[in-house]
Amino acid sequence: MVDLYHCFEKRKGPLLSLTALPSEEAAEIQARLIAEGKTFASRRSEAYRSRRIELERLARGRFAEKGGRPVNATPLYFVVGECPWLAKWYEESDFLKIPMREFDAETVSFTYGDMFAVFSPALDTGGGWGGEGAPNAKPKEGGGEATPAPADGLDSLLDAWFAVTPEPDDGSPNGNQPGQGRWPSGGGGGGGIIVEPPPPPPEDPPPPPTAEELAQARKAGIIAELDRLDRQSVRPLRAIAKETATDEDVAKLADLDARAASLRAELAGLEAA
Repeated sequence: MVDLYHCFEKRKGPLLSLTALPSEEAAEIQARLIAEGKTFASRRSEAYRSRRIELERLARGRFAEKGGRPVNATPLYFVVGECPWLAKWYEESDFLKIPMREFDAETVSFTYGDMFAVFSPALDTGGGWGGEGAPNAKPKEGGGEATPAPADGLDSLLDAWFAVTPEPDDGSPNGNQPGQGRWPSGGGGGGGIIVEPPPPPPEDPPPPPTAEELAQARKAGIIAELDRLDRQSVRPLRAIAKETATDEDVAKLADLDARAASLRAELAGLEAA
């Protein structure tokens, strides 16, 4: 099973997009990130956001041409499989982990590597499609196929164009509860929110046993109990035969005989019914 990962700054929460914000608000946030200089995003120039918007529009158009059904104007980014390197982009990283089968393939496009590299002729790696976008920019029906990651170590990206529901009152995004997972390889990443498919509905309870089944079960229980009583009678019977029995042996044998007689009477009643 292939899982998709979405990294984010833990104190801010997941599924946030700078390009989805109004231009002025996004510019203020980007300027603050650059001024703080604490995260990977602070290394990007002021021209980064406009280029990202341009590429997202291009990718969305190409995705729609290939039969995709994007819902949002801007995507949310996931990587195919774990990528601990992305955890280094944040002060305190965390992640969402979602099985690929939980995504609607009609709203998810696939980018080999990074969108900037995919649509940049200057960064063409010789695959024959530099500047044109990934040839398989739409996952196959049923969740898609994971393509091996490029040599630079950045796993392949999925651009999710689905709508995001508001946060519920419990504060967990989309109703998903925080887990205690870590990157499987032991890399970065905090506690993690691991989204698993809902458990299957409980099976219908078996029908209650019939009267005949109950009677047969009771007979088997009586026979097993009579066998146990017989084994317990061996020692006091030997003592009586050797004339070495104590009063305790005699009392025990009498008790065992009484219990066995009661069980045999019950068994006879069940067999006569």
